[in-house]
Amino acid sequence: MVDKLKIWDREWTERDISTFVYGIRSLECTQPIDSELLLLGANKISSSQYSLQSSRAIGNALYGLQDITSDTVGVKELCLALADKIIQFKGDLNGQDIGIGIYGLQGMSADLPEVRKLVNTLAIKIRESEAEFDQQALSNALYGLQSMSSDYPEVLALVSVLATKIGESQPQLCAQAIGSALYGLQKLSSDAFEVRTLVATLAEKIETSTDSLDAQAIGNALFGLQRMKSNSPEVRALLQAVANKLTSIEVKLDSKAIGSALYGLNNMNCDSAQVRSLLQALANRISTSDRFLTGQAIADSLYGLRGMKDDCKELRSLLSALGDRIDASTGKLDSQEIGNSLYGLQALSSEMEEVRIIISKLAAKVKRSRAYLRPQQIGRALLGFQRLSSSSVEVRNLITQLTKRIIESDRTPLTSAAIADSLYGLQGMTSDVSEVQELIAALAIKISSTAAVLTSDQIGRALFGLQGLSSSKSIFEESALGLDSDEVQFLISVLW
Repeated sequence: MVDKLKIWDREWTERDISTFVYGIRSLECTQPIDSELLLLGANKISSSQYSLQSSRAIGNALYGLQDITSDTVGVKELCLALADKIIQFKGDLNGQDIGIGIYGLQGMSADLPEVRKLVNTLAIKIRESEAEFDQQALSNALYGLQSMSSDYPEVLALVSVLATKIGESQPQLCAQAIGSALYGLQKLSSDAFEVRTLVATLAEKIETSTDSLDAQAIGNALFGLQRMKSNSPEVRALLQAVANKLTSIEVKLDSKAIGSALYGLNNMNCDSAQVRSLLQALANRISTSDRFLTGQAIADSLYGLRGMKDDCKELRSLLSALGDRIDASTGKLDSQEIGNSLYGLQALSSEMEEVRIIISKLAAKVKRSRAYLRPQQIGRALLGFQRLSSSSVEVRNLITQLTKRIIESDRTPLTSAAIADSLYGLQGMTSDVSEVQELIAALAIKISSTAAVLTSDQIGRALFGLQGLSSSKSIFEESALGLDSDEVQFLISVLW
């Protein structure tokens, strides 16, 4: 095909442009020839005097990008070429073509200026349109935002105009539309006013929907909220709308749905009634599940709870339901699952029985693991111990299993960030416990062998984590290290 296009000297028409881009949706983009095709197409489009002068031509062209990611060679050039043609459009984009057009951008990151130019061009044309969205157009458009970060003004411009169009439309959202629409918000932060406006609009649409959510829709919907914070009234309204949906159904959640749903809550806390209402609704649904959680689902679920520090009954109910879904008798965790699972415990106290049950089951899975832990995973795992006490048998058992993983993960020196995180997480530990002594010894060996230089902030975090450790005992005496200084002094010396 590339050879034929090279010798095809006819100027591309609107139909040629739209047909070409629509047709590349099946490209795997794994071979150099695929990128050569994209570059050739971009050049043909740029050199053509024709523009895209119909709504359908624009929608079809952008729809063809759906399986292509922005890191593919040739995509930057193609985005620029399409932006230049779309900006010349003088007509009125309809809702369906807006939906499928933005849907096609699902693999495009706004980190690229070429993608941002295309996004801004679309925002301009959508603002000029009189389009109304049905549920399919709404869900397609928002689903297509999933790789777009709200850190960029061009993305916020598109979000703003979509919020306006959605607010002016009157679609009745089905379960799939709700799941797809919220799933697309995953890189949008509620710190932005434009995002909060969109969230408020969606909350109203979900509240008036009469359709029942299924497991996939629940997982997708909540997964998309991962950059949303519960200090926003708009986000809380959305959470309540979803919680209301959950209380009116009897659906059983599978492992993936549970993990996805809880992962999406990772920037929230349970200070608000709406979050607590959602936690209880999820607890009720999880408690009826007949599936044990996979390692990935365990990691995603616990990671999502990293900000939940209040000892409220709704959180306890959720933790109890999660604990019942973890099978301690089988399965193991890989390195990323260990890091994320334990990292998620950072706001939870081992004084809670529900937390200790989960810790006990995690220890059993870590014991069976042979995973090699990278520096970041060691740091994240130990950072999760902040509110765990070494007076707990379950915590000490987990420390023992994690220490074995750390000792056997000896191929890569700790980074400065991993050192600071690891030691900061020990703030609830005391050094008169043998399991803690062994952990500190393992860390001291790794720290002493690294060339990493800690910043003043990292040194402060590391020393803060050592506050509960006593210098009255030495774990290095008569050890293979041949050291006679105590563990705390040794750690301080290698930090400096």
